[in-house]
Amino acid sequence: RHCIVLPHGALHALPFHALRDGDCFFGDLHTLSVAPSAAVLRRSLQAAPPAATGTAVIGVADADAPQIVEECRRVAELLRGARLFLDRAATRKVLERLGETGASVLHVASHGRFRSDNPWFSALRLGDGYLTLHDLHDLRLDIGLAVLSGCSTGAGVVSGGDETVGLARGLFQAGV
Repeated sequence: RHCIVLPHGALHALPFHALRDGDCFFGDLHTLSVAPSAAVLRRSLQAAPPAATGTAVIGVADADAPQIVEECRRVAELLRGARLFLDRAATRKVLERLGETGASVLHVASHGRFRSDNPWFSALRLGDGYLTLHDLHDLRLDIGLAVLSGCSTGAGVVSGGDETVGLARGLFQAGV
């Protein structure tokens, strides 16, 4: 009932959960994990679960995405006891503190920018500026699951060795 997919080449862009057998979607019948590489999967399976059990929700809204605040409030309600950081309170310092104290779940709703010309400058908007993929590699995050909700947050470029370089990979590298 649970499938783990390690895509290769162009398959990194395929939404496996949305595949249909004629009657229903794959994601309706199975849970699905997609790992960007076998090395990331191995590291994730070997990692100890985060020590902390708390949850955190971070959101930065603007005129182009005004519903982010409502999304974050609803997610925080579902994740009872979640710490909620909105707009100017959703800073890099908050992420650094979460990295130190740990969390079982982190939900981030914000604008993402993907730079296919140089993925290391892909970024996630926070209340005090953009956090780049390069910045993520400097963070240490003891977080079990991170959800990125925003445009281009799941985009990546397949590089040598069939590794995907993007924000999700940066989170894996940071310890998520």
